[in-house]
Amino acid sequence: MEIALEPYFSIIFMGVMIIEATNLKLAPCDQETLKAVMEGNESLSQQLGIPVAEDWLYADNHSLEQASQCLEEVAEKGWWLYLVIDKEENVVVGSGGFKGKPDEKGMVEVGYEISPAHRGNDFATEVMEALIDHAFGNFRVKMITSYTLGELNRYAKVLLNCGFKRVERIKDTGEGIQWKWQLKRN
Repeated sequence: MEIALEPYFSIIFMGVMIIEATNLKLAPCDQETLKAVMEGNESLSQQLGIPVAEDWLYADNHSLEQASQCLEEVAEKGWWLYLVIDKEENVVVGSGGFKGKPDEKGMVEVGYEISPAHRGNDFATEVMEALIDHAFGNFRVKMITSYTLGELNRYAKVLLNCGFKRVERIKDTGEGIQWKWQLKRN
């Protein structure tokens, strides 16, 4: 079954939703895939049957274990980590996703990362646009948030290009100043 969400669409195959974008596929991680991610690139590559770019993931194992535990709850499926796959090279080049299902206010937090070797191809913008489209395709989602370091860096520029507005300056003792960004449903 295909659901048209131009230019992005989702394919349901064996109960797993893959988000298709122009140059990328976003494949959701299940618990088995997250285990392979935690074991390293070789394990993930063997499980997927495709290569995995170096430095494609910066999340720590604690965050991945938390995501794995949350995936046990059916309502959380599709609201955590997606592997970003370059369609042309058929290689995992990054990750993206949400920090859980929409909360009671209809808000989700989104993020992404792209391997340094695969930056500069507009993959970051394409991932973010696909995730935004996916989130707003769910009637419960009213707002998407994201956080960056308190500077106009590459990540902040992607958020601006995707229509996000900077709404708050936050003093984080661990990383210095952070900016909170929001995108509201039209």
